[in-house]
Amino acid sequence: MSILSPWRQELKALIPRGFLRRDRENGLFISDYPRQGGAEGITCALEAAGYTVRIQEEAARIGVTEGKLNELMESLGSPAPAPGEDTLSLWALGTRLSSIAVPLSRQPVDLLYETLKHLDQGDLRGLEQYLRPRIALCQRRGLPLPGAAGKMILWALTQAEGEETPC
Repeated sequence: MSILSPWRQELKALIPRGFLRRDRENGLFISDYPRQGGAEGITCALEAAGYTVRIQEEAARIGVTEGKLNELMESLGSPAPAPGEDTLSLWALGTRLSSIAVPLSRQPVDLLYETLKHLDQGDLRGLEQYLRPRIALCQRRGLPLPGAAGKMILWALTQAEGEETPC
């Protein structure tokens, strides 16, 4: 199961028509439901379920509220066991990030969304290549680091080892 599967299933139930896919830009998901009838009602239902919606022309960029992200973080469980050779570097990054005590509300949501999208694709190598320079930039600028991304990474590594999903 992908880290985004529970949200994807919930969204599909709330969006009766149109497509729903991972956003290639700065949202988590994108849908064309605003082109369909009843867009206002769908938007209200999404927001009531803990999603954020930004309508841009005939597309809706969908993210999550801090509360929804907190629920996900609580469901991820304990850290991953010791890694294999191929995932050692990513495991070290995940362990380091997960030890950071920064409130979720201060963490860079764009990095958290990108982490979720890479994990959803199963692209661990691409995730590490994406995160390392951005984390270095955050450190140079004195910005908060995405500690929640570390917990997500460790969860994904546990899944890669064949353990059951928390959802």
